[in-house]
Order: sequence, then C-alpha cells, then structure tokens
Amino acid sequence: MQYGNTERESPPAGVTLRESSAAIRELTRALEAGWQTASDYIYAQILLEQALPAAAHLFATLSENQLQHNRALAALLRDLGAPHALRTTLRNVPYRLYEDADSHAPVVAARIMAERKRDAVRTATAYHALAKRASTERMRTLLERLAGDKQDHATALDSFAKRLTFS
Repeated sequence: MQYGNTERESPPAGVTLRESSAAIRELTRALEAGWQTASDYIYAQILLEQALPAAAHLFATLSENQLQHNRALAALLRDLGAPHALRTTLRNVPYRLYEDADSHAPVVAARIMAERKRDAVRTATAYHALAKRASTERMRTLLERLAGDKQDHATALDSFAKRLTFS
C-alpha cells in the first residue's frame, strides 16, 4: 500500500474483532509504547546533535525506523477492525546537558543508550511472544520482523555505547 493511499486493505480472512480482541489490546499497547519510543529517540537526537552528531544520527535513524513500525502496527490494527482512537501520554524524559556539554554528553548518551537497549530487548521479547500467539500469518510475519528490528536496535545501541566507553 502506498503512503497516502486511502484504499483499505481487506481484513485478514477469518479474523473478527471478537476473535482477536486480546491481540488487539496487546497490539494497541505496543503501538502506544511505540509512540513513546519514537519520542524518546527524537528527544535524544535533539539533545545530542551538537555535542555528539554521530549519536544523534543513530537516534534519528532509529526514530525513523520506529515510525515505520508504528505505521505497520496501526495498519494491522485498522485491518483487524480495532477502534481508530489512540490514547497515549508521552512521559517526560529526564535527560539534560549541563554547561559542560562536551564532557557531559558522552555520559548522558551512554545512559540513554543503555535504557533504550533494555527497552528494545524487552520489546523484541514481547513481539516474539505475540507472534507465537498470532492468529494470522500476516500478524505473525509482521511481529517477527518487528522483533528482529528491535533486536537490531539493541545491537546498534550496544555497539555505539561501547564505542563511547572506549573513546
């Protein structure tokens, strides 16, 4: 489906709202968490872009990937017949750079990366568990792909954090 195309994909065969209400609740929670994750990545990008441009670039890439995940989850929810309302509240991120941003930025970046890595691993595990219980092949395939992407996020964050530690 092309971005901006208003044609609706057909719902997966044999899936009704009643049959998949538990899955819809879990997918909705995943989407809501995905908006927080995208927000966290964008905030980290903005926070670090002057002091650590390479770290900011990593967070920019991860935020774009997270937004793709959110679009895919939202489309799946739509096709499963989920309600169109999404209620989410973004939490404040507790990171700041002080006057000595050049020396403080690597410490803050390492903390952010460690927390985002933990979140990515936790999310990958949740996606794998959801995929095992998926009622359709489309849902299973999407969730396994998202789980793999989340594992890639964790690996990228860990690799960059190690580079910060040793530089």
